[in-house]
This record gives sequence, structure tokens and C-alpha cells, in this order.
Amino acid sequence: MSDYVGLLNRAILNLEQNTPEARFELYDRARHALLRQLEAAEPPLPDSRVVREQQQLEEAIRQVEPPSKPRTPPSQKAQPQVTRTAASREVFCSHCVAESTDETPGDVSTLNGIGRKFYGSSSPCPECASVIRTLWWTFIEAPVIPLGSYRYKTSQETINRARFWCRKLPGRHWPQIWRTWGIGLVATVAAGIALYIYESYK
Repeated sequence: MSDYVGLLNRAILNLEQNTPEARFELYDRARHALLRQLEAAEPPLPDSRVVREQQQLEEAIRQVEPPSKPRTPPSQKAQPQVTRTAASREVFCSHCVAESTDETPGDVSTLNGIGRKFYGSSSPCPECASVIRTLWWTFIEAPVIPLGSYRYKTSQETINRARFWCRKLPGRHWPQIWRTWGIGLVATVAAGIALYIYESYK
């Protein structure tokens, strides 16, 4: 377990003014720094490890921050758990958090081109660099049914796998959906024509 309590205490001692506002700003910087460090880890850390480290930091903050009111005994109130959906609020800017929900799509994958897959990229955020992408049900890699649009941010991407954060938008992003459908239709027609020509002249 990392010594977050010791690190926070030393950082608090170095504050020019030890006020609640200064400490809360320090805690926010610590949260963001920890998240960046966890996302940059090689090999990538499992989500359970990321959540556990964030929970340990939150517990350290509760230990070093003077209580403003009597604490509720643990037997009367369970400590809040830091979930991946709640942690996503630290990844996206306040504007993107406000326009979206904590809902995530879960596992996104395809088998032989059939399954769920993200297509499209639009409305990049100048603050947090997230984009809007739409999750589709696909058949042979072709987008068929739009399942929902999300604020999407890649944390790590390889040839065979992408790790990402996303937050679901209340509605579907129809301009992107129509554009993706159009591109998919053109690609399908082109593939059909190519197959017809191949079968005719082979």
C-alpha cells in the first residue's frame, strides 16, 4: 500500500497558507496526478487495481483532513466506494461531465465482425480532448443499429485492444449516425459491386 497519508502530510506542510481551500485544491491535484500515473503504467493495470489505488488515496484524504463536523460511526454509515463510473468524472472536464451521464457501455467487442463497436469521431473538446463517438451493433463490421452516443477518451490503444473512458450522452448524436450509415452503405455497395465483377470475370 502506498504511503498516501505521509505524502499528503508533507505536501500540506509545504503549503503557503494552510486553509481548507488550499488543502482541497491540493487533494484535487493529487487525484489527477494519481490517475495520470495509473493510466501510464506499463503493462496496463487492471481496473480493479486502479479503483483500489483511488480508494486508498480517498481514505488518506479523510485521515489527514480535519473533520468539519462529528464523524458518523462506521456502524451507522458505510464508507462510499469509488467506482469506475465515478472516477470518470476526474478524466473529463466539467462541461463534458455536465452534458453526459455516468453510464458506460461495459465490454465492447466483436467476434467475426459481429458485436458492438464504436464508429465516428466528432465535437472534440478543447479542454479534455474527448470526442463524441457512437456505439453500434455491427454485422460483418458494418454499422447496423446505433446503440448510443458517448463522450469518449482513449487512455491507451494498441493494435488489438483499446482502453478508454466514456460517458453516455442523454440522446443519440444523429448527424454522426447519419454520416456513419451513409459511409457504411457506400462501402457495402462498393464491396458488392467488386464481388459481382470478380465473380463475372474469374
